[in-house]
Amino acid sequence: MIVKLQRPLSSSVAPVLIYNRDRRHQWFVQLSKQQLQALLGDDAKGYFEATVGDDGEPVLGRRVGAQPW
Repeated sequence: MIVKLQRPLSSSVAPVLIYNRDRRHQWFVQLSKQQLQALLGDDAKGYFEATVGDDGEPVLGRRVGAQPW
């Protein structure tokens, strides 16, 4: 599935929001500033291939192009 990873609006240390298009899957995930920088660079959001791990948490794959949602 494709998910959107969205940078927190208020602080770079708040959990990031990760969700798929229909929001059936939605998570708040704590990432370090370094992890967030590695994933998004200076972008406010990015889209990634993802699967749901055995623990129910998202497992991000490669970054994909912008999506229309």
